[in-house]
Amino acid sequence: MLANTRIGRSLALKGISGLTLCLTAVSMMPFGQAHASGEERLQAACRSKEPVLIVDNFPTSESPTDPSAFSEEEILLNPKGRIVDIDGDGIPELFHGELVEALARQSGHKTERMNMEGSLSLPELAEFLEPLVKDIESGRKRYSRINISQENPLRLSAFKADLFPDDASFPEIDASNIETYMGRIFEKLWTDRPDLKIQELHEIFARLEKAGVPVVVAGGNFGPSFVNLFSMMPGVLTVGSLDHKGHKLHTSANNALVRHWALGVVVPKRVQDGIDIDGDQKADFLRGQVTGGPALAAAYHGKSVASQVIPVEADFLAWITRAAGHGGLVPNAALNVIDPGLYKVADLVALPTVNLPTANLFKSLGTYALKRKDGPPRIFFEADSSGRLRFDPKGDGSEGQLTRIPGTSFAAPSICL
Repeated sequence: MLANTRIGRSLALKGISGLTLCLTAVSMMPFGQAHASGEERLQAACRSKEPVLIVDNFPTSESPTDPSAFSEEEILLNPKGRIVDIDGDGIPELFHGELVEALARQSGHKTERMNMEGSLSLPELAEFLEPLVKDIESGRKRYSRINISQENPLRLSAFKADLFPDDASFPEIDASNIETYMGRIFEKLWTDRPDLKIQELHEIFARLEKAGVPVVVAGGNFGPSFVNLFSMMPGVLTVGSLDHKGHKLHTSANNALVRHWALGVVVPKRVQDGIDIDGDQKADFLRGQVTGGPALAAAYHGKSVASQVIPVEADFLAWITRAAGHGGLVPNAALNVIDPGLYKVADLVALPTVNLPTANLFKSLGTYALKRKDGPPRIFFEADSSGRLRFDPKGDGSEGQLTRIPGTSFAAPSICL
């Protein structure tokens, strides 16, 4: 049964924040032709004077507004709430939608909000969007584009095994042929799992397309082996993430549906009134919105490598090797349980359980990585010619870079820049 397959389980899960759909203008097209005039539709959307609608997670009237109340308990109770640490001090201050909205405003468009208040399953999302579609069809609402932050990643290799295991006419799906076969994939999904309401969601996108609202979809953050379900919807324009040097991120989707690329890494800096996210020396988030502690990277930036980097303890290496030998550990488990500290990336990626995609990602981010108490290493450094640590995710050598916030969620609203 499809429900017990990788595809079925993934579709049954509620969406994960970190992916943005941008709905903007297009005419009806059959399967496989939704991208035929993508550049023209994109340019028309960017020229439009209509506002951008951000469908995402935002604070409610019950959310604390004083940064001193942004507690760990609140984050645990509302994991779709404050997840963005905009000043790099280790305490998340912003809801995902607040950063997406700020990026969308960089194109000069006004914005409106539609609060999802959490993540939605596919049936919930279809029901949630129905009133919006009716308002657009009736002319009561007009938008240049709509960002919807919702993620449903599907592994490309699972389509054949899970949906068409005995069908000789259906090939293995890869990054190059997903567009050709997505029509058959949709028909199979909505036939085998009508409870997921994928057909209803597909029809909602088609209605938006017909109403002159094209869909710009962030490709997803699970790498080239995955496709986002929403990038397969009618009339979409799919966006992948670039870094500040124009290189494609290792974590970005990169398949035949990803035809547009935009900067998908936010590197904030402090300015007089708060935090600047786009380098114009003006505060996009005011001091009263952030916790304002010292950036974690600042404690290491400029220090000598020799004084800060620690080796992987022999006892830990022996223990994780034994544990991995018994089986049952999740991929990259070693990166979550190793003691806090600054390590050589080469030492970390050599640990048992670390898979190749993670190893390649880490090596692309820096030579040294900071592991904090919880989770894997997320802050990366290089060393300059004098042997001092440099936190420079922008790659331009500028001082004051606070943190690195990557994601296709942040590429999609930046598509008009």
